[in-house]
This record gives sequence, C-alpha cells and structure tokens, in this order.
Amino acid sequence: MDTALATASDAPDGLRAIPRTGFRSRPMWQQVAIGTAVLAGGFFLYERPTTGLSAYWINLACLVLIYSIGTLGFNVAVGWSGQLALAHAGFYGLGAYTTAVLWKDHGWPFFLAMAAAGALAVVVGVLVSWPAMPLRGFYLAIATLALGQLFVQLFVQFDSITGGGSGKQVPRFRVPGTGRTEGLYYMCLGTAVVCFFIVWRLVGTRLGRTLKSVRDIEIAAQSVGVQPVKYRLIAFGVASGLAAIAGGLQSQYSTFVFPLQFGTALLVQFLTMMILGGVGSMTGSVIGAAFAVFVLEFFRKLKPEWESWQPMAFGGVLMLCVAALPGGLVSLPARLRGLRRRPAA
Repeated sequence: MDTALATASDAPDGLRAIPRTGFRSRPMWQQVAIGTAVLAGGFFLYERPTTGLSAYWINLACLVLIYSIGTLGFNVAVGWSGQLALAHAGFYGLGAYTTAVLWKDHGWPFFLAMAAAGALAVVVGVLVSWPAMPLRGFYLAIATLALGQLFVQLFVQFDSITGGGSGKQVPRFRVPGTGRTEGLYYMCLGTAVVCFFIVWRLVGTRLGRTLKSVRDIEIAAQSVGVQPVKYRLIAFGVASGLAAIAGGLQSQYSTFVFPLQFGTALLVQFLTMMILGGVGSMTGSVIGAAFAVFVLEFFRKLKPEWESWQPMAFGGVLMLCVAALPGGLVSLPARLRGLRRRPAA
C-alpha cells in the first residue's frame, strides 16, 4: 500500500512523521476515478425516469449514505483516536430528535436545524465525555455505553418535546426542482460529500496526525508536550457531531423517530459496519454501511417473525470478521495480492 510520509517539520510538536493512509494516499488517477463514479451515480439517479431505476433502490442508496456518515464518525473516535466510545447511537438519536424538533416545531430551515443538531452534539459530547477521558479500554466502553442508554431514557422521559415512547412524526423536506425520493437522495449525497471531505482534510492535517500519534504512541506523544485528553475530546466531539448529522438525515428518511431506534441494536450495527468495512478507513465506512443495509433488507423481506434475528446476524458477522479479516473488507485486495506473491512451499 502506498503511503505518503509527512516531513518531520510537519509533525506535531516534534513527533516523527506518521504515515498517511486512506483516500489521500491513493494515486491521483484513483482519486479522480472515485470522484467521477460518485458524480456519475448522482447523474444516473437524477435520470431515474428514463433509466427505469426504481424508488426502492434510491431509498437504499440514501440509507447507505446515512449509515456511511454515522460509521465515519465512529471511525473518527475509534479508528483514528483509539477510543472505544460506545455512545454513538445516543448521539445519532440526539441529532434525529434535535433536527425534528427545530424543523417541525420551531420552523427552522431544515439544513440549519441539522447543522444546529450537529453543533449541539459536539458541545454535549465534549462536556459529558470530559470526566470519562482519563478512563481506558473496558472502563471507557462501559461509561460511554451507559451514556448512550441515558440518551434513550431522556428521549422517553421528555415526552412533551420528543413524543415519548410514542415517537414523533417528522415532515419531509422537499428539495426544489426534484421529486420526493430524488430530493432525499441529493440531500443525503450532498451531506455525505461535505462530511467525508471535512474528515479527509482533518486526517491529513497536523491535528489528524496528532490523533494517530496519541492512539499509537501515547507515552512518546506526552513526552514532547502533546496533551492526549485534549485531542481525544476533539475526536469525540467530531464523532458526536457526525453521528448527529447522520441522525438528522435519518429523521428525514424514516419521517418518524422513536427512542428504541437508538438503542443497543443500532450500536451493534455501527460496530459491525466499522469493523467489517475497516477500522480507520473512509472507504471502509461506505463498504460497511452497504453491507449493513443489505442485511437489514434481507431480514425485512423474510417472514416478520425472523426480523428479531437481525441483532444476532450482526453479532455473528462481527465475530467472524474479527477472527478472519481483522483489517475489514477494505484490506481484502491487499491480502489477496500478498497471497499471490507468496512463494510456493
């Protein structure tokens, strides 16, 4: 895999350079090809009436984009900063409810409401995670898991705002000049492009390389003046904001939100999407999201009583991936190339 090394002068506080990976490390022709494929996909969906592409497939594409943003946020916290933070589903729900309340009840423009939900999640994420930052590993996971469950209980208790256990209906935002389904797709696609671009820029900057140094060589980073807690808080805030933005889009996709949507089952889905796609990989976030949507649709089309098997299916895939393909599907081409190059015994 080609990697571009940052120079020592670019390294934060004198840290030695850390390899840059992901989209920016690809050759220029690959970056252009990926960008062209995204634009071509957008044009293809825009021309749906003439191509015969059904609204069903466009809706699935919307769900993949929404989950991709959520998984990308999870990767910021876990993949690039090394925090096993499990409150992601709670912040996803916070974004969904905040967007719904501001958009429906207070008449805010939808994109402003979604941006406000992301900003609120960043602030809340930093404030509530501050006491938990000294924790590590299992203890941090338990603390953040409890935080996620606290969000679910708050969604139930504040029924005058959220609708409680009965949920809340959300009107659909219409993009001018497009139909209902196509408008949702362009809204999801545009938001995903912006979010992925921001994270792509973040990972390649001094801040992103510092996050990786804190993840990989924390003691060495501390010895040259880096404050790990500060950078973990930044990562947690960014991850919370991305989760909330994805949740805001989810409220538009489903046009209905209720507390149980954002429980442990959704957290398991995000874990599966991240690990199956590839931890710390932007491309893996999309691959993992596409797989999750496939599994969800597979069980939805089976008998209704089989739908309760979804969490078990995600858990089984998660265990298989950890055991057989720890680098995720994004690492599969490199592993296959390595097998081809291995000399015969």
